[in-house]
Amino acid sequence: MSGFVPLSYKQLPEISRQVTTIESFRGVDFRNTPTSVDKSRSPDSLNMVRDGIGQIRKRMGYKTVRTYPGRINGAYSFGGRDLIHAGGRLYDGETELGQMADTRSQGWTLQKKLYLLDGEKLRVYDGKALAAVEDLAYVPTLMISRAPKGGGTAFEAVNLLGTRFKNSFLGEANVTAYQLTDGDLDDSPVTVQVLTSGGTWADRTEGTHFTVNRTTGVVTFTSAPGASPVLGMDNVVITAGKNGRATGSGSTAAPSPPCLGSTGPPTGCLSPAIPSTPTRTGTANRTTPATSGISPIRCWGWIPPR
Repeated sequence: MSGFVPLSYKQLPEISRQVTTIESFRGVDFRNTPTSVDKSRSPDSLNMVRDGIGQIRKRMGYKTVRTYPGRINGAYSFGGRDLIHAGGRLYDGETELGQMADTRSQGWTLQKKLYLLDGEKLRVYDGKALAAVEDLAYVPTLMISRAPKGGGTAFEAVNLLGTRFKNSFLGEANVTAYQLTDGDLDDSPVTVQVLTSGGTWADRTEGTHFTVNRTTGVVTFTSAPGASPVLGMDNVVITAGKNGRATGSGSTAAPSPPCLGSTGPPTGCLSPAIPSTPTRTGTANRTTPATSGISPIRCWGWIPPR
């Protein structure tokens, strides 16, 4: 071809590779200039981490495993599974376990259960369901042999893990008004059981068999339960809940874990202010009356085993 000039290429010299082996890496040196740093040190170890004594490797990267519709408030390993508190929910993988507050949470395991504090409630997850501890807490009988107008014998301590309590009354003939130990009751149902002449306990329904003044704590029956059919035996048991009693509700401070999930009634319930001082004791069959003069303050109580 007329006017064609062949091109020629000059071969570049081969660049030799140099390798420096450091037998014992002694870390970074930010004091000296890079050119003055000893060979056993580095002027910059960005993205490098120690792998062993005198050895380093590149920092491992990360990847997105799963996304959740909310801020990550906590992550827990329980029963070989990863539980994630994201937004206002607790998740096992992609499975939603239940509702939580959208705040940072703390958790610990006790007796094969995971307890969680989210600033709103104390919650527990047993591997099957997430629940508020106050819904599972033991309901103590505060008074026994109580007259409809009041009095009686102190029996068990207040359980501050829950809101509910019982009063056991020794009924009187023709008396319809029964005064509970506490007023300012919450909106949870008030339940009543009455001992019948046949020796069985009959349930009574609020609105049908009795009314409740939640401010004063007075339960008024439409028909008087009457005296006990068994001489000296309580024949009316009333169960109610009190506002603001559950320390596990609305608390941002973790309770003393050793008292949770004990296998008996509240033996050694602890006060956070005096963590080593028991406030009340009892026996397995709950026949020991509470000792007078012992304060039930901040008793974390007993959660019945399931």
